[in-house]
Amino acid sequence: MSELPEDLDEELLDPRTLDPLEDLGRQDMQVLLDRALSHLSASAREVIELCYLAELPQREVAQRLFLNLGALELKLHRARRQLHQILYGELCQEAREAGLRLDEDEAMGWQETRQWCFVCGRRRLRGIVEPKKGGGASLRLRCPECSPRYHIDLTHTENFPDNFGPIRSFRSALKRILQADSTFTQNCLSQRQCPVCHSPLHIQTIDRRTLVSPSGPYDVLPLGIYVHMDCLSCGLNHCCEVYVPALRNPVLRDFLLRPRVQYKPASFTTYEGSNAICFGLLDLSSTETLTAMVHPQTLDVLALLKQ
Repeated sequence: MSELPEDLDEELLDPRTLDPLEDLGRQDMQVLLDRALSHLSASAREVIELCYLAELPQREVAQRLFLNLGALELKLHRARRQLHQILYGELCQEAREAGLRLDEDEAMGWQETRQWCFVCGRRRLRGIVEPKKGGGASLRLRCPECSPRYHIDLTHTENFPDNFGPIRSFRSALKRILQADSTFTQNCLSQRQCPVCHSPLHIQTIDRRTLVSPSGPYDVLPLGIYVHMDCLSCGLNHCCEVYVPALRNPVLRDFLLRPRVQYKPASFTTYEGSNAICFGLLDLSSTETLTAMVHPQTLDVLALLKQ
């Protein structure tokens, strides 16, 4: 089979999620399938009918439609995505009544991504793009296992000061968010003033392991070291783990964006005779580890150690 075009990875829907067409076929829901296909564009319906209903070989379908195999596979991927959106949208209730198993999160618009959770390393992140107050879009990413446990989204850009523009891919959006968030946090740490009203910032470094309950909102967070910044003048409130500002380093950022990486929580240590904070990233696919040493106040990267 030929390789898919590179822009296939930019689609929001992960092609490795359950194929609704196959599920419909297995459950013999001809009426629902006919209704779903009627919602597709003529072009999408044609490739679905030829490849799946008529069961013609893809090479033959490509020749009929004057396409190469890569272009046909891209059209099939997009047609499946449209069908998925229809079954989880306009025909959601009918699909449930017909016995199609719909995931609650997906029925609300959440989609499984290719990016694995970097907290537990066991589940793929789910994402949703929502309208943002004042215009633009907000991205939320959460883990089916960690988010309910810690009562958090792993990423939520609703209150982030920058507008990221159109969001077409979870991975590319996550990369932009990490770049912007690390730059924002580093600027706050270096200037020690609010980026909104330019008043002095109150900055705390909080070790989750040493907190004595009750300690407020930090009780529910994963173990690690956090930097908390707030402005008493305008109410700016920003909290993140110490690895976030260190992600200005492209080596660290690229490593974290590998498909299946687990974050090893930060701890206080020493490096070359001085105080430091240490955290690690473990690539669960290759077992390669990247350990970072950062300055305890500025959170600048002091060293990166690969194993």
